[in-house]
Amino acid sequence: MSDAVTSRKPAGLLATIAAWPPWLLAADLYPAAIAAALPWSTSLVSMIVGLWLLIIAPMIDPKSFYASLMRPASLVPLALVALAAIGTMWTDDSWVVRLQGMSPLFKFVVLPLLLYHFAQSKRGHWVLIAFLASCSLLMALSWIVSFAPAWKISATDTNGVPVRNYIDQTHEFTLCVSLWLRCC
Repeated sequence: MSDAVTSRKPAGLLATIAAWPPWLLAADLYPAAIAAALPWSTSLVSMIVGLWLLIIAPMIDPKSFYASLMRPASLVPLALVALAAIGTMWTDDSWVVRLQGMSPLFKFVVLPLLLYHFAQSKRGHWVLIAFLASCSLLMALSWIVSFAPAWKISATDTNGVPVRNYIDQTHEFTLCVSLWLRCC
């Protein structure tokens, strides 16, 4: 497996498993699967992220991960989550309500792990390709659904929106067009 990064030095008892080439491949495939599922389902994304965290856990070298956390690209998402946590102190609501209010920000905690992982992997472009392919497929289905509404996957009120809502779909399509224009 020539694409596998051999400089990775996992720590802990699972070091042998974490250095196994199929394990390294799985650690790269799961983020691509997350990117492919993103336009279609938020719950599927959460499940795949959970599996990916289990796969990547034995691969984390604490010293290099800490060094990775000190970079601004990793600190900013964590600072946003910390700022939101501090912001919840002003409410009189229960902790359940506070955590529910912060739940959209918890995805930012995964960003430093993704940055750490793909700084050591040569397969970061797989994530972009998976996202672009998935959004292109969703756009094709969107055109089909606009002419044949019976093909809708979920019950949406908007014509031409097969899943989720038009706001998410518009943002994803705009991002994809920007990426396609950047690549060409």
